Amino acid sequence: MQRDAYVGLSFLAAALYTEAAPSLDASSRRVRRRAGQCYFDMPLIPETPTKNILHICSRETLRPLRDQILRLSGFDVDSTLSTAEGLSMFWSKQYDLVLIDVEGEQKIKAAEAMCSEIKTGQPEQIVAFVCNWRVAVMTDCPDEILRTEFDPQRFVSGVRTILSHSEK
Repeated sequence: MQRDAYVGLSFLAAALYTEAAPSLDASSRRVRRRAGQCYFDMPLIPETPTKNILHICSRETLRPLRDQILRLSGFDVDSTLSTAEGLSMFWSKQYDLVLIDVEGEQKIKAAEAMCSEIKTGQPEQIVAFVCNWRVAVMTDCPDEILRTEFDPQRFVSGVRTILSHSEK
């Protein structure tokens, strides 16, 4: 069962990648499935420098899917389910972006505390909350808000926009 879930997740991420990579020629984006495996007919390494992202998300099923979408879109992603481990990872490596998933209104205080600790230690660090619209209007700690409507192309586009603003 676990192997089937992994293959299904890999195939879903691959299918989403074909939708999330509009800059590639349509003929070069091919996903094939053979004998329960999914593979690409194209190189996945982008020609632009890789951006490092720390993704902190307590949802076991959503975190690996987002991670895979970001990796397939050319980002280097480290992720964790734990905020304590996320802070430890943050202090051990330089990240271009820290994404903190805020699952609902009850998680805002914990996310704001983490954001505040990161910003106190490294004020120039870009932090974005991944959350719904209700949470977005209830907080002002992060630099950016990335809405959680599950549209992989919009998710990746939002990450790219946040990173492009930080370069200016």
